[in-house]
Amino acid sequence: MTRFLCLLIGYICGCFLTAEAVARRRTGKGADTLGSGNPGMANIASTLGVGSGLAVLCGDVLKTALACGLCRFLFFPGLGQAAVLYAGLGAGLGHNFPFW
Repeated sequence: MTRFLCLLIGYICGCFLTAEAVARRRTGKGADTLGSGNPGMANIASTLGVGSGLAVLCGDVLKTALACGLCRFLFFPGLGQAAVLYAGLGAGLGHNFPFW
């Protein structure tokens, strides 16, 4: 059950689209309306500049690190390194396949 919860926490963190947040902050429009329409780092970097692309990259890395840190140190310290692996997998799944 704890492994499933690590996956779920990672998935929820991964569903946060940092490209959408950066695009809305910079332009007031959604990431899907800019450039190729792909809400990803490459599209944001080519449309809004390298700095915005790096912000998206850092946000994507931080949401994974947040999920791994929460599961490893706060919620399930007894699970050890497995908590990091399951949370990281969940974050990757949430990033690539968000529920919306």
